[in-house]
Amino acid sequence: MGLGDWLHKKEDTSAAAPAAREKTMEEKARAVYEEVQRETLSPVITISLSDGDPGLCASKFGGLPYLPKGGEPPKSEEGRVLRLLAQINGRDLPANSGWPCPGLLQFWVLDDDCTGLDFDNPISQKDSRVLYYEEVDSSVTEEEVREKYHPFGEEDSYFPVQGAFSLSFEAGQEGMSSGDFRFDQRFTACWNRRYPQEPMEHWFHLPEEATEPFLGEDNGFGHKCLGYPGFTQEDPRYEGHFQNYRLLFQMDSAGTEDQEIMWGDAGICNFFIAPEDLENKDFRRVLYNWDCY
Repeated sequence: MGLGDWLHKKEDTSAAAPAAREKTMEEKARAVYEEVQRETLSPVITISLSDGDPGLCASKFGGLPYLPKGGEPPKSEEGRVLRLLAQINGRDLPANSGWPCPGLLQFWVLDDDCTGLDFDNPISQKDSRVLYYEEVDSSVTEEEVREKYHPFGEEDSYFPVQGAFSLSFEAGQEGMSSGDFRFDQRFTACWNRRYPQEPMEHWFHLPEEATEPFLGEDNGFGHKCLGYPGFTQEDPRYEGHFQNYRLLFQMDSAGTEDQEIMWGDAGICNFFIAPEDLENKDFRRVLYNWDCY
């Protein structure tokens, strides 16, 4: 090897060194992330969409809601009729999915500029509602429902669901998402246990290139029941008495080729519930939240 070849090889080695160090950091971060995922596995029911209203009592996003005979659609504090956001029929869900509600669970929100969000008290259900029907009367007709379902809507409606969607479900498990308020503590504790010579205070202090491949902006996103949430802003449970609340239902800004779902500027919606309330099928204190970019 001549002197020129030796110098060229030395330059190549020096130039490659930073990339090698960055790869090592990514490998460390990925190992920690995978350990956190294993430690926090929880049941999740992922939701896929297809166009069309599947029927009055079926699971759906948007469309015509089920209302029992003699029942009325829920109203806001000011008496405005809410609009159906989604309904989940327990009979449509996979067996052993961890879902404790065999009946029909409905999510309603006011079709106004805030889509029913109460910024001061997210569990007030002042302009939103979660209703549960243990039994469903299959004799109710669409004509009966149409006669009494006249939801409020502002002239320039920003309602996130345009049209109606049929739903299909798949049961599985998933680990904690990076948007979950508990994730930072979990990740940093695991990192500091594995790498005490390189302690950190927060996972987001790592170089972005080291975490982007597996902790991108869409971590935790998607339509789902249970599991872990995604956010474009921050987890509303991080303070106060909501820290024991868990994800009940999530609707993302993802429709089909023919119809869209859009929460503001590509946002996401979450409903959270205390585990004991879910077990008791008590939906009076559900936390409703949505945010966008």
